[in-house]
Amino acid sequence: MSFTPLDLALIRNALGLGDVPGRGVDFAKLWSLPGSDQEVGVVGWAMGAPMAVYLLERLVALGARWIIGLGSCGSLQPHLKIGRVILPTGARAEEGTSAHYREEGVTIAPEPSLLEALRAALIAQGLDPAMGHVWTTDAPFRETVGKVIRYREEGLLAVDMEASALMTVASFRKVAFSSVLVVSDELGELKWRRGFTDPSFLEGLARVARVAVQVLARRARSEGGDALCGARDTAGGEWLGEDR
Repeated sequence: MSFTPLDLALIRNALGLGDVPGRGVDFAKLWSLPGSDQEVGVVGWAMGAPMAVYLLERLVALGARWIIGLGSCGSLQPHLKIGRVILPTGARAEEGTSAHYREEGVTIAPEPSLLEALRAALIAQGLDPAMGHVWTTDAPFRETVGKVIRYREEGLLAVDMEASALMTVASFRKVAFSSVLVVSDELGELKWRRGFTDPSFLEGLARVARVAVQVLARRARSEGGDALCGARDTAGGEWLGEDR
């Protein structure tokens, strides 16, 4: 899953999908990876917790079982520079969507085996992911100096708009989910340093996209093709939404 138009374009280009038309899944589009028998795909965009959870719910209902949320984030720690890869192990939820899913046994955490598979694959590619909790908010214009200082001092690594909600809903729906974030901008020194066009960010996101596909492809093979289904109507086998 991808969350912003820029990130989605970068991911599609990295995977050779730049000129391939996507299939409609409500407001988003889905691309199947060549050679994956429609078992592995890219879907987006869906910015912010409400849209991301809506799309996740649709994908789960249509058969998806292993999902990686791949996006950008703002670092809160000064040592986490633009282009650094972050693997969230949990999140502080300051979005309004996940509260509706919090029941006994529901966690705000990635699925452990998927997290470990991503960690190992990223390290194998020399990407050295930072691991820890992130801050998820759906109010980007309220990322105040006071909050940045407080959460930086608490050791939170970065801020994003979707991770806590997607972790919670995946736990509720009993599907495997993990986020992988690439630092696109820095807040840790209390000055906003933007890096959305920085080569370190662009290259980092492209490399992580390829790693994510490898992890899902291995999982699909190990599960006999049932790990990640395409967004098809499970009753009739047809795509939901028109081709666009």
